[in-house]
Amino acid sequence: MSSYDPVIVAFQHVRARCGPDLDGRVTAVSEHPAPHGTNWPVLTYQFQASDDSLGLGTIRYLTEVELLVRVAFREGTSLDVAGTVEAIDQALVSQQCFDYERGRILGCVRVRPFHLTETGDDSRPVRHRGGIYRLTVS
Repeated sequence: MSSYDPVIVAFQHVRARCGPDLDGRVTAVSEHPAPHGTNWPVLTYQFQASDDSLGLGTIRYLTEVELLVRVAFREGTSLDVAGTVEAIDQALVSQQCFDYERGRILGCVRVRPFHLTETGDDSRPVRHRGGIYRLTVS
């Protein structure tokens, strides 16, 4: 078996399944943080943790990767927040086993929801909704 980078494969999975732009619900899909000047709402993803579940010596055969996947939007937007979070779930969890150039996604589950409100650069609230997802990568 060839060597792979499970985090890169997990990132590929999010970009492939949540793009292009989550069926028009968001303006961009980007690794967190989104590039400066990106229009709202935006879907971002970021690495949280990983665990080699199965390996032999220095060779990994199975790794679990946790990613935070969320949509960020401004207060008062017309975004269907619940529908967008459901669309993220459907995109990542509904189908299993995807092959990519550098590895394979064997499964994905939502571990827990994520909610955050912060103050943006212009003092307007920015809300984040999404979840922590555990992807099994081989």
